[in-house]
Amino acid sequence: MLNIDEILIKAFSEDSLNEEEKKVLEAWKVQSEENKNAFTKMEKYWKHKQYANKGSMNRVWVEIDKNIFKEEKVLGHSKKRYFNFSLFAKVAASAILFMLGYYHFYLLPPKNVEVEDVAQISRENKIGEKRTIKLSDGTVIILNAESKLKFPERFTQDIREVFLEGEAFFDVAKDESHPFIIHTQQLNITVKGTSFNVKAYKDENNIKVSVVTGLVEVSNGEEVKLLLEPSDKGVYNKKKNSIVKKTFSPDEIVWSKGILFFENVDFNELVDQLEQWYGVEFIVQKGNISSKKSFKGRFENESLEEVLENISFAGKFDFEIKGKKVIIK
Repeated sequence: MLNIDEILIKAFSEDSLNEEEKKVLEAWKVQSEENKNAFTKMEKYWKHKQYANKGSMNRVWVEIDKNIFKEEKVLGHSKKRYFNFSLFAKVAASAILFMLGYYHFYLLPPKNVEVEDVAQISRENKIGEKRTIKLSDGTVIILNAESKLKFPERFTQDIREVFLEGEAFFDVAKDESHPFIIHTQQLNITVKGTSFNVKAYKDENNIKVSVVTGLVEVSNGEEVKLLLEPSDKGVYNKKKNSIVKKTFSPDEIVWSKGILFFENVDFNELVDQLEQWYGVEFIVQKGNISSKKSFKGRFENESLEEVLENISFAGKFDFEIKGKKVIIK
């Protein structure tokens, strides 16, 4: 009979699982939400921890006790459970040592463990809004319109994690021992100290990561992984589950400096960008604006009226601004 412990060890080592082992692992994961969450946690910690020898295990146990697990309570008393150290000893020579220990402690919580409860903060920008956020480690984030960022009040783990929905420019404080990870809907972006832009709106098919300084690793947690250097842009296609490396223009991220920039966009794309930037709604009454017509422009600290005056001549349309509505005639 196949042993799930041995399969987990093999799954996180360089050996690949055979078809039967894969089936057993998948069956175990769907058996309960607890199993599924445990496997997800193991994947996460295996990627970001560098414990591969027996001498580091005291540090591992302290960290597990301090940062990961909560004590179970039953009728006001601690539920006592015990770890199988004989099985653990057999795995001690393996690079997967930490992960197996994590698996057992996750499912069999230790006694008398106190976990520091750190408040989670959420910041969300509406259409037309932008804001600058400074994190506890000194990292500075410029959050674009229609974007949401979730982060801890202060970082207490070995990794610094935030969650992004939308677009933001990151200037991450350098800390080699504490990687900084941005989680989007489908990608994880890992850095140690660098500046870069992430564009990950839910309704857009691509996620774009543009690097200004330093190195950035982009991964979907599975087989897709890419290392980006300065001037690189990683473009991840959600539908195809694929990522390609391109070169990006600095103009693509000047929004973080308050500059409105667009190049070779059609009228519909232009309207979307102006609605997001100025927080207005466009009502298009004129139906003969050519879809083949492209627009480009660069505007710094200019009003919506000034922008429209500049582009209406090229687009051959008239406009009227009524409060938060723009009528294209």
